[in-house]
Amino acid sequence: MRQSFIDYVDRMKKVRSLSTPSLESISTASDYSRILLENFILIGQLAKENRETVEKELLPLLQSERRLSEEEKEELEELNNNLFDVHNLEEIDQHIADLINERLFQEELSDAEAENYDEKMIEGLGKTLQIKYFLMSITGERNLEAAEKYRAEGLESLKKLMTYLEKERFEKLPAEVQTEVFGNCLSGVLLYEMNRLSPNLEQGKKSLEHLKRMLSMMKGPLLKNMDEEYLINAEYMIYYYMATIAEVPELPVEMAKEIFKYCPRMLELWDEHSEVFEKRYTSHSETSIKAQLLQVAMFAEDSSMWERYEELYQAYAARNELDFGNVGMSMNVDLPEILYRALCWKKKRGKTLTERDVTQMGEFVKNMLAYLHHMPKNGGLLNGVLEFARLLNEYQEFPGYLSYEELCVQMLAAVHPPTFIHSNMVAKLTFCLTRHLLQRKPELFVNFPGTGSRETVLAKQDEILSHAYHAALCHDIGKTTIIDTIGMYGRFLLDSEYFDLKQHPDNGAAMAKMHGSTKEYVDVIRGHHLWYDGSKGYPMEFDAAKSPYKVIIDLVTAADCLDAATDSVGRSYNKGKTLADFEKELAEGAGTRYAPYLPELFADPDMHRDLEYLLSEGRSRLYQDTFHLLRQMTE
Repeated sequence: MRQSFIDYVDRMKKVRSLSTPSLESISTASDYSRILLENFILIGQLAKENRETVEKELLPLLQSERRLSEEEKEELEELNNNLFDVHNLEEIDQHIADLINERLFQEELSDAEAENYDEKMIEGLGKTLQIKYFLMSITGERNLEAAEKYRAEGLESLKKLMTYLEKERFEKLPAEVQTEVFGNCLSGVLLYEMNRLSPNLEQGKKSLEHLKRMLSMMKGPLLKNMDEEYLINAEYMIYYYMATIAEVPELPVEMAKEIFKYCPRMLELWDEHSEVFEKRYTSHSETSIKAQLLQVAMFAEDSSMWERYEELYQAYAARNELDFGNVGMSMNVDLPEILYRALCWKKKRGKTLTERDVTQMGEFVKNMLAYLHHMPKNGGLLNGVLEFARLLNEYQEFPGYLSYEELCVQMLAAVHPPTFIHSNMVAKLTFCLTRHLLQRKPELFVNFPGTGSRETVLAKQDEILSHAYHAALCHDIGKTTIIDTIGMYGRFLLDSEYFDLKQHPDNGAAMAKMHGSTKEYVDVIRGHHLWYDGSKGYPMEFDAAKSPYKVIIDLVTAADCLDAATDSVGRSYNKGKTLADFEKELAEGAGTRYAPYLPELFADPDMHRDLEYLLSEGRSRLYQDTFHLLRQMTE
């Protein structure tokens, strides 16, 4: 079974690289199109093997009621480590890793109960803390309910682990286990991390109190026999975690000022013991620490803020743009995101942004997109995507720079070209459907804003067509928060992943309504997975029938399904259907899944000819345009 699990990991890694091929070895647009199609055929073969491994070997083992053998536990532990590196935030398949971790922890709990073996209990609790934090982080930007579930499960483990810090229990533990307990209790503070979409300042207060408690404990007699280097490291991490509290959109000045009293000590420790920390934290540097201090100074309204900003900007300008290691990620993704937020903070405080400020904001975004596209498509990409998703929440639109619509679409191009291509195809198909429907039945658009009659619809044709095209282009921007899920071609989706996937219309709508370039498309983004009659689809709580954009929602729904049905790229589990196949599906679903007027519209010879062109030459041209865009993005 060990070899089968090794093969599973290797195949999942191949799937990652195949779905977003590097342009370095591709010289022409036609080659790009051909290679992407060939890759997804291969992905389909790999996925079939992986599904068999999961269904026939892995899940039966995880779901069995018997005790696992030592060999089975070792094999699962090895697979878990290969799928998910909690220390470097690199993941190949974190949801499967979570299932494995849960089963291994239950085994360790049984061992602990049978043998009173505290070390196994502590080890299991520590691993649970790490993986629950990671899952909380990646779901927090898209599914608050799931994130809070992971937080609660992690905090329950932290509560149990904290009991080992009681004097009598702690002193009975071996020295190396004492170190493990204290370290995991310290890092457990991350479970109080506030979510940027719904900041809860109570979590920030709990985080600060936990860290102050750990600092007090560290200065007391309980840890007096611990290794000096370990204690130096622990003190540094306490201040580092304090600084991360400032990573929310708004932080009360009073709390920020209290944190700012502690945090400069972090830089002092780095200066005194940099050789210790550089070995332990490959993503930390003097620059990354100063970036953390900038965030705290910003909310503390400290006068040093802009001096710190200028120093960090100079460090950013001197970065290595092709360093894809931990330090490179910090300099090319984390740092510009912090600098961008600092300029957003300036604007929110009513201060005028200079031309240089706006230019730098555009520079940060453009360079981050290029970096994400260049990044090897391994597990480390997720960390970069999460940071960029946070920037999406802070984004400011300025004339002459990327609109929010353009930013979201280009992000999809940078990190997941198949979704970018799909979004553009849906836009072109929707435009085609809308144009022909306007010619045949303009009265169907009478509810469009600003219309009240057939005549006003005809007068607003250009506006309706523009709205339809851009709404369709934005229909999947919510997928920017679930790149890790939509890229899971290597196997079937688990229930938790499918639940995340179904959140993308609501998430996209929440993103779109915050910006001028996208707020008019909220209804289409939110309703594009609902059936025409509202009987099925998601989100069911949205009543699309009451929307003034109902006709466009129905056209985008049809275009979305048409592209998904006829394109083999991005649908590795199923070969693309023909237009005739889809027209049969359309006729069967008319009045329920699809609008009742669509079969007649599709049957129109001119309409049919245009669709045939878009699904063949048009799609081929789009692949070529995507290749040129990606080339331009990385120049």
